[in-house]
Amino acid sequence: MKHKKLKIKNQAVSEVLGTVLLLGISVTLFSVVYASVLSIPAPTSTSSATIVGTIRNNELILEHRGGDKIGSNGEIIIMFGDNTSMLIIGDQLGNGWNLGERITYNLSDLDLTFERFEAVEVMVVDSDINSVVMMGKVQEPKIANIEIFMNVPNTNPDPDENFCFNVTVTNKGPCDAEDIEVKIDYPNNVKIKDFTLSNTTTGSFNKDTGVLLISFLPVGESFILDVVSNLTLSPISQPTQLVMILDASTSISNDDWGIMKTGIAAALEDSSVFPHDGSVELTIIQFGGQVDDTADAQVELDGPTVITKYPGLKGYYGSIANQIKDITRIWTQGTSYTPLSCGIVLATDVLVSSPNYLTHRTIVNIVTDGKANGVYDISKGDYKMTSVNYDGGKSSAEAAREYLLDFLKDGDEIDVVLVGDYPDYKKWLIEEIVWPENETGCGYQAPPFNGPGWVRKVGSYIEFAETLKENFNYMFNTFELRVELTYTLFFDNNPHDNFASIKITPKIN
Repeated sequence: MKHKKLKIKNQAVSEVLGTVLLLGISVTLFSVVYASVLSIPAPTSTSSATIVGTIRNNELILEHRGGDKIGSNGEIIIMFGDNTSMLIIGDQLGNGWNLGERITYNLSDLDLTFERFEAVEVMVVDSDINSVVMMGKVQEPKIANIEIFMNVPNTNPDPDENFCFNVTVTNKGPCDAEDIEVKIDYPNNVKIKDFTLSNTTTGSFNKDTGVLLISFLPVGESFILDVVSNLTLSPISQPTQLVMILDASTSISNDDWGIMKTGIAAALEDSSVFPHDGSVELTIIQFGGQVDDTADAQVELDGPTVITKYPGLKGYYGSIANQIKDITRIWTQGTSYTPLSCGIVLATDVLVSSPNYLTHRTIVNIVTDGKANGVYDISKGDYKMTSVNYDGGKSSAEAAREYLLDFLKDGDEIDVVLVGDYPDYKKWLIEEIVWPENETGCGYQAPPFNGPGWVRKVGSYIEFAETLKENFNYMFNTFELRVELTYTLFFDNNPHDNFASIKITPKIN
């Protein structure tokens, strides 16, 4: 019996030891597997940002609608027809692209046509994690080519009569247009009294802001705005540098010289054509002389003078008018010649040195009765003619004009009043001196005043004095009536016909 009990006891111990050994082996194997799993790197996460794209008013708009921030090293690749552009997110937003932020890309400068217009394809790449966030077509843009046309029946209106104009907005297709906004700009002297719309259901006009809204315009149809207004006759306060370059050569008699000065003074005193509000800086220069050691151009009025209406101030218009009447000719003895180049160069140097040069437009008005014959070397800088020669006088005048053009700005002009009958000289002035040039490469003869860069021919200095107020009226009272497309829902790939402008010069009493 003992032997039997001993056998049973030994068997029980073996089972316990086996279980312990198996448990130990299992724990050891699990630890190895667990350690191996933890040592495998976790997979790199990809950006889950949501980017939504739209096209409005000729712009591609990409907006971050949710998800992760895209780093500043990210890239946006835009494919549009044959055009491919790449934007760096950091260049657009600085510190990366966050929820709610937009990136806008202007499509207007791309090479697009009606015949070949494709959808915009966009790919957004988060370079920090080397992941494509967005790829695909944004939206098929619709084209609505909006043409703006303006008609002014009378560009020289009488202030006592209604001043009318109309604006025509045409959709040239190929798609219907929606949400069109057109802005009409006009100065304070234009007061809109009434207007009519061709369609009051789809359009509205705010006469205070000049904004025309058209909600819908089908292909091939036009929307017309007719405006009735009146004018307040007063010079438009446009900061201006006016320099008058007067020919003082002895071909002009003393009587004519006096008539010219008196005419300028009288026109200056008339506040209906010449502003007295401090907006005009007046400079007067006369030229004429001989080949000697004296300068052949000089500045009058003690230099550029701002014209005001206040007695006692330096620029009081009454005092300046009297100073103009008292100007003494630069050359009073013998025969003097016509060094136009000296007058132009001196005028340029005086204008540029004025503190008003950068803030004012510049009008150069030359008054002469003869052909330029004084030769001047600009590099000398002394305003002294070196010889007398008609061809050389013209050449040096052209060089002086080029010198002046280096300093003129957009909106500036060179005009000439020619006294006497010189057809060939008038042609040369139109082609080589006045500025800016028109589409033919030269200026034009006035009147009518169709724009800056004109030559006005008068028969005598009496006629010069009689017409000077008209010249000043054009210089200071002329304003631009401008209309422009400022918004449309669909893409307009022909922005060249999105605006129109017309010059208006009110009549004087």
